[in-house]
Amino acid sequence: MSKYYLLSGLILPMRESDTLHRFSKRISIREKQKAYEEFATHDIHSNVNSTPPQNYTFLKLSKTDEVRVVYFDYDFGNFLIKTNSRISAYNIANIIYGFHCLYRSWVPNPDSSIYALQEINRIPKYDWTIKNVIGALDEKIHSWNGDPESCEMKSGFEVSNFTHDNLKIFLSFFYKDIDAREVLDYLLKSIQICGGVPNASYYQFNYILDRKSESRAVLNKRYFEHRITYETSFITAFKGIERFFKVAQIKKSRINNIFRNITCEDVLPNTIYTRYFEIFSGYKKQIKYKDLIEHFLELRNSVAAHGNLKDPKRKIIIEDNIIEIQFFLQELLEKAFSPYENKIKILNILNSLLRRRILFSQKDNKDRL
Repeated sequence: MSKYYLLSGLILPMRESDTLHRFSKRISIREKQKAYEEFATHDIHSNVNSTPPQNYTFLKLSKTDEVRVVYFDYDFGNFLIKTNSRISAYNIANIIYGFHCLYRSWVPNPDSSIYALQEINRIPKYDWTIKNVIGALDEKIHSWNGDPESCEMKSGFEVSNFTHDNLKIFLSFFYKDIDAREVLDYLLKSIQICGGVPNASYYQFNYILDRKSESRAVLNKRYFEHRITYETSFITAFKGIERFFKVAQIKKSRINNIFRNITCEDVLPNTIYTRYFEIFSGYKKQIKYKDLIEHFLELRNSVAAHGNLKDPKRKIIIEDNIIEIQFFLQELLEKAFSPYENKIKILNILNSLLRRRILFSQKDNKDRL
């Protein structure tokens, strides 16, 4: 029997960058609909759709699993996962979260007061209030005693329309590839714990300047302030590397061998990796994949294998190491995903050309008649 899971943390407004919904959270459904109609009628530059939004299927993944977009409170859209398995629901949710982590630099709030997935007995409708949504939640799982208007289900990161097609391709790939999906889970958790790869513009104009101004003493101080957090984040990302290469544990003497377990193009022992973060700690910019993994292995063993704080050879983990291993893991995932993504995009272009050819052919036949 299928169950429904409402995804928290991400919202899909009726119209992208719509300012109206941000200022009308506490008015009634009828007042909100009237506001939309007036806004659409009186603003000559407006293309607001004043009709009630309709729920729709975003992507069907299998006979039992699909992702929908549903609306409540007139214009608050959310992803809803339909599946007969709680495991599948969380797998799909983590893929959606992972996409927005990698491509939109957003991660779910680990301190959220609500579950990532709200198990709901009925599919919401646009004229539901937040009270209706809370009332439809599975009472055996959820309890809500606070002000419904303060519920975090009414807030989150806005999903952009231009990312929908790429999200569908991303979902299709990681839904089918269990290994890649688990690697994505480890990367997402590592970033949630600590770190996060900055986007290119922030790196170029902010990160480089800020990092160069920091002394080694400050970095050392921050390590002891956040030692467990730093080490846990790093070890989690390293576990993602082990999962990518399909081994339970990477050993120094067998690093070359792990590359035989995968078929990704340009993921070879001698493939060159470019560092962008550990260079501030004095490491060389260019390094081979096998040497980088050995370097990460030494750090991992230093902080995780023995846990001996008095070991004179013990190394400390700083932000440079954390962001670098996350960036490397992200590069591995993108190399696994890119061939599938390119294939789907080429097929979509070919299908579009084929449809156009059929339409032109039909039009030409009508003209002849």
